Amino acid sequence: MRAVKYALAALCLLLVVYNVGCHLSRQTILYTDESWYIASGIEMLKAHHFIVNTIWQHTDYRNTKPPLGLWGVMAGYSLPLPPLLAVRLFSLLAALATALATFLYGYRTRGFYVGLLAVLLLFTIPDFVTNHNARSADCDMLFIGMTTLGLLAFSRGRAKALATGYFFLGLAFLAKSFHALPYALAALAYTLYLVWIGRLSLRRSLLLPFCFYIPVLPWAVARYAHDGLQFFSAMVQVDLLDRRYAVGGTQAIHSFYYFNSIQLGFGLALIAAAIALIHPPARATLKSPTSILLLLWTAIPLSFLVSATNGFFWYVFPVFPAIALLIATPVVAAVQSEKRLYVVACSSLVLILLFSNEQRLQHWVSEVELDPLSVALTQIHQQTGGRAATVAIAGTPVPWSREYYATAVLYNLIPVNNLPAAAPDYLISATNSVSRLH
Repeated sequence: MRAVKYALAALCLLLVVYNVGCHLSRQTILYTDESWYIASGIEMLKAHHFIVNTIWQHTDYRNTKPPLGLWGVMAGYSLPLPPLLAVRLFSLLAALATALATFLYGYRTRGFYVGLLAVLLLFTIPDFVTNHNARSADCDMLFIGMTTLGLLAFSRGRAKALATGYFFLGLAFLAKSFHALPYALAALAYTLYLVWIGRLSLRRSLLLPFCFYIPVLPWAVARYAHDGLQFFSAMVQVDLLDRRYAVGGTQAIHSFYYFNSIQLGFGLALIAAAIALIHPPARATLKSPTSILLLLWTAIPLSFLVSATNGFFWYVFPVFPAIALLIATPVVAAVQSEKRLYVVACSSLVLILLFSNEQRLQHWVSEVELDPLSVALTQIHQQTGGRAATVAIAGTPVPWSREYYATAVLYNLIPVNNLPAAAPDYLISATNSVSRLH
């Protein structure tokens, strides 16, 4: 039996790695925040600026996130790996850490199959794996990873574990700014719950939240030394006020917007969980302290998201590990009861969902378009062998659109204007063919 479990765990890990990493080294940079992070991170590395965000060689007050994601880009870019894989490596590792933490939590609290099912539910959701998350150099997967590691650490219930959890939530703040606050509030609520049930002293509960500031304060002091309150004022405006009250660059949403995202991701598994909860032993699994943690992790951030007037569907993804575990726990309990109704209904619904999601995910991965202009920049990189060269795009002024600028910076190319005075080394024509001029 142990050999079977090892085999299933290995297959699950291989599936996660395949879903996250397949074709990652040739998937061209998308016009998302990924391009911003790649260009900014490489610029900062070359200029040895590790605290101050820059873009197009100027201080960046548009990307108001702290630099943990940018540090991830820098670290990956410094490694001898294919460039597109290197700058996305930190997201891939964060995805694997999220999968491992989710599995270990389920395994430790409810058994092997709960952990396994939660990981499968999570990493076959197409939108969770693609877009801004595991398959990109955006900071969202890093934020999800730090949030997951932080909140799951709380399940141990001991002071050292809670201190570790708050520290990881501090790292989540360094990845995604004020987006981390609802999850910190969920952690604080669970800390007070532990005091209420007598598992933690009140004195410790007042001191432990300060561990959140251990990773945050050194960066904040260093940033303040550079430009005072200017960057922090921009953070408050963009990541708090604009997200709550103004459409300004984000998508206007309705009250059920994020519930729709949850339904699209988990769909039939939610129905399976509802059926499973009819079974009293399965229902009892949600009354433990660790299940209370998952419920707080889900409910408190969702209450903030629902009250917002604008946002994007991926803002709800840090809640998904908790939802996957909340689904897997009663479903596995009902199936293990060996009552035919629960076994057939729950197993069928979950298997249909997993196959459907995986099929949609593989379609996205296999059909991902290789942008012709980005491919042309890749060809120049191959011709130069990584040496610096100037390049212009026919009919395109400077600055370029950010995905092409990020691709050029990634390949050590210098974007210039398409003018005779600029005299670029390479010119990309309107048909995306490459000409060497010098």
